[in-house]
Amino acid sequence: MKIKGLIFDMDGLMLDTEKLLLKFWIQSANEFGFDMKREHVLGIRSLAAKYAIPKLQDIFGKSFDYYEVRKRRIELMNKYIEENGVEKKPGLDVLLEYL
Repeated sequence: MKIKGLIFDMDGLMLDTEKLLLKFWIQSANEFGFDMKREHVLGIRSLAAKYAIPKLQDIFGKSFDYYEVRKRRIELMNKYIEENGVEKKPGLDVLLEYL
């Protein structure tokens, strides 16, 4: 069977955005006075806000403002990407060449 096409999800598969999400969720939460750790970010990965909010408020308390922390995370991440770009995932060029 000959492959005629492929669909890739760029975010996290082709581009290494996960490490940026980790870094900037933690930095943003810390700026708001919350001691967010890697495991907290991984615990909300791919969760809709309606699920992430109670989970984070159970950890950090009701004063954790998900939308404000997330807004700041987006600002930090966008600034970083604007200045530095986003790294490709290891092996991406080899895979694309093969395909």
